[in-house]
Amino acid sequence: AENAFSFRHQLLRRAIGDLIPWPGRKALHRQYGHLLLNRGEPAAQAAGHLLQAAHPGDQASLAALDTAAARTARSAPQTAADLAVRALELTPAADPGALARTVAAAEALAAAGRLEHASRIASDALAMPLPPAAEARLRCALSSVLCSRGRPEDAAAEASRALAQPRLS
Repeated sequence: AENAFSFRHQLLRRAIGDLIPWPGRKALHRQYGHLLLNRGEPAAQAAGHLLQAAHPGDQASLAALDTAAARTARSAPQTAADLAVRALELTPAADPGALARTVAAAEALAAAGRLEHASRIASDALAMPLPPAAEARLRCALSSVLCSRGRPEDAAAEASRALAQPRLS
């Protein structure tokens, strides 16, 4: 396209990029990550840009990380886990999206085989009163972790607790 440009060498691209002040570079990464997501490009392709752009409390970047994590969950579980964990790290505790990001991070980490981290996030969240649906999803993630760790009885107990939650769809 006549409006597109590229660099012949990676070193030249990097040198030009380093000349752009950090806030501008973050804004460009954010814009490009959003562009890739909105065009329907693979979310894994947008992931690096979104990770570089995100900062605490930035709702637009956090929402983009959530979207990219959900889109990569099946095709690139490690990438999904990175995105979900970063979104959770950047979410203030009082943010209305904190619980959903906690659940997403625990599920993504379990699917990616990062069992210790998934277990820690799920267990910490389950120590607090939670809405039934969130509690059930966290217990399912924890059950998966326990099963993967060779603890089928504990996994079955968590699964039973999940199923015992009232008002589940």
